[in-house]
Amino acid sequence: MREIKFRFYSKNDKDKFFVIESSLEQIEDQDSWQGSSSWVRIATCQYTGLKDKNGKEIYEGDIITDAYHYDDNGNNLLGTVSFGECTIGGDEYYAFGFYLETKGVDYTDLITPHQARDSEVVGNIYQNPELMVDKLDNI
Repeated sequence: MREIKFRFYSKNDKDKFFVIESSLEQIEDQDSWQGSSSWVRIATCQYTGLKDKNGKEIYEGDIITDAYHYDDNGNNLLGTVSFGECTIGGDEYYAFGFYLETKGVDYTDLITPHQARDSEVVGNIYQNPELMVDKLDNI
């Protein structure tokens, strides 16, 4: 059984982030992690139960290297970890769980333990949104 944990992202008016990882039991005591009243929680992300090739825990909202998809130069594409319903095998099958939305790939895949072990967390969509900006948007 996987450990149930969450990562909370809060932001203040100076665009500084406050990040805390918490177990399910600690969520009830929000005063202990929320910081001061100037912090506003912007996201709650669940732990997938998986770790990347460096042993780093993978959470919703993380940006990871996609171990199975490459660009024209042979570099791993980046994907965003999400939770919910996704299509697998094109549009033929539906699944529910943690999945990877890879930039430049027109379908989603559930994240498997094998794929996670071959991937690497490189950031998250809250603190590093520039990682997921399409290169064509910058032309």
